[in-house]
Amino acid sequence: MSTFSTTQKGWHFLVLALFAIGFIVELIQHPISIILPLVLIGVIYYLYKFPPAWLIRLSTRTDRRFIHPRSQPQKAINKRAKKHSFRVINGKKKRSL
Repeated sequence: MSTFSTTQKGWHFLVLALFAIGFIVELIQHPISIILPLVLIGVIYYLYKFPPAWLIRLSTRTDRRFIHPRSQPQKAINKRAKKHSFRVINGKKKRSL
């Protein structure tokens, strides 16, 4: 089912037709004003989808002094773990039963 009435469809068609005519006229009279932004957007999109190696190296640069926690041996991590279970300490609250 269509949500637009017949008159709304006519206005949409008219606006799109005028947009197309304006785009074609602008492309004929001043092609650089249309082609340059399209080329720029295309280059940015291409670099986003297929980044060169030098760009990947710049974006994933890490500090060599920082040691990631996962790079430590597994035994060192296990030594820090508690060997006893959780213990509840009774407080001074009134007990309501």
